[in-house]
Amino acid sequence: MGVNQHMTPTFTNVKGIKQYSGINSVMVGNGLGFSILAIGIFQVPRTLLNIKNVLIVPTLKKRLLFVSQFTTNHNCYFVFYP
Repeated sequence: MGVNQHMTPTFTNVKGIKQYSGINSVMVGNGLGFSILAIGIFQVPRTLLNIKNVLIVPTLKKRLLFVSQFTTNHNCYFVFYP
């Protein structure tokens, strides 16, 4: 599993789901480790973009997208406006 990993708390828009049987967990800022339930392919709503190897971590509050990994995998860039 890579250091940069996209994550989602739900199965919404995730396909090709495989149960995760490894021993890794997602460590958050306060030192707690959140269990990884499954891995799948996330389809970005209203686009044709798919993100592979997304971790499904039910304890998370929000989806996490690693911008550098996404832009490398999809040969694109993000523009952030203030």
